Amino acid sequence: IIILISASLRAEESFTHAATGIRLPAELAGFKQGAASSYKTEDDEGGVAVPFHSETAEATIFIRSFPKNRTPTAKAALEDSLNAIKELEKNGTYSNLKVFAGKSDPKFPKWEKAAFMAKQENGTLVVSYIFISMLKQHSVKIRVTTNDPKNPNGPTFIEHIQTMIDAISAR
Repeated sequence: IIILISASLRAEESFTHAATGIRLPAELAGFKQGAASSYKTEDDEGGVAVPFHSETAEATIFIRSFPKNRTPTAKAALEDSLNAIKELEKNGTYSNLKVFAGKSDPKFPKWEKAAFMAKQENGTLVVSYIFISMLKQHSVKIRVTTNDPKNPNGPTFIEHIQTMIDAISAR
């Protein structure tokens, strides 16, 4: 369960996460950044969610910190995320949930990925793509949700973020 705490950033500014060195631009591949919000989870130190919006999709970058005595793998972080989505189906937020395992991408070997399709409470069918990697005691999750699975900007946005995170990781 995630609890959003506070908005701390105006949308026209870029976002910088000091602990990891991640700097997200105000606009990227047709997506405009919204206001970042801190969140806490039940079993760790929480993190920050940075939303991005386009005409046809919503994206969020989640940067989640972990205590020094607990560093999950990207695969474990992805499983946690998928379990949370399954809980959303149980509580009625989603129905007809279908989860799809992602194949590894040799271009981005540090990233785990999956996708899911579901109906929202209002009956709208959505598709979400989830990509997760680990960076400096943090997980970095990219989630892009759209009603149009052929959205041309989603893959470009995801690849730009993956490239940026991998460059920080290589330092």
